[in-house]
Amino acid sequence: MKHALGVLAVVSLSVVAPAAEAQQGNLAQIFFNKVKPGAQEQYEAARQRHMEWHRSKGDSWAWFTWEIATGDRTGTFVVGTFDRSFKDFDGRDEFEAADAADSAANMGPFVESSTQSLYLRRPDMGGEPPTGTPSKLSQVIHFHVNPASVNDFVESVRKVAEAAKKTSYPIRPDWYQLFSGGMGPEFVLVYGRSSWADLQPPDKTLDAMVEDALGRTQAASVLMTLRRAVRYTDSELLVYRPELSYVPGK
Repeated sequence: MKHALGVLAVVSLSVVAPAAEAQQGNLAQIFFNKVKPGAQEQYEAARQRHMEWHRSKGDSWAWFTWEIATGDRTGTFVVGTFDRSFKDFDGRDEFEAADAADSAANMGPFVESSTQSLYLRRPDMGGEPPTGTPSKLSQVIHFHVNPASVNDFVESVRKVAEAAKKTSYPIRPDWYQLFSGGMGPEFVLVYGRSSWADLQPPDKTLDAMVEDALGRTQAASVLMTLRRAVRYTDSELLVYRPELSYVPGK
């Protein structure tokens, strides 16, 4: 999710996920911290102390923190590291044990529950890879897809992305696919937003953009195939919390 969370999603991955994605550094490790009622202030102070622990240990991985502002998980904190490969986790056992101990000591008293998920970024589904500091806001949509329709969903998204590129459509989302740690098949679309005003949708709808690029008949087929592949969606708005994040060298 960067500028753009446990059951292994074997079905979706074995069907469409490029085997090289994680080897190319497209793996994201995401933690979700649900804070106890009334303990947000204490949690935030504890999160800052824990990020200072990462700094004191010279951790080379960046850890970004967001707060969920809408939806059923409002108030939950999302903490993630991105651009990892599976092999990056080898040799970190001792560090991770110390990390977990410091996390439990600092934040444990203020966290109601904590879960972890792994996602693969899918650059093959379009969008532009985020760089630098995360956007102020991230508009996130979770697509829960029919297992038998994963290929149809991915191919349709690719065609929509090609249409957006062809028409210079202003919205170019980043895509992630759940690898482990949740109900799948699940794909996550992330739009980075620089301000609340930036949340205003473009004047031209997605359907109109695709029709302009592909023609009415093909556009209708692509969009219908995409929508039929989806069981349901849910959405969230995330607010980036730089003071609760850690970036090496800063």
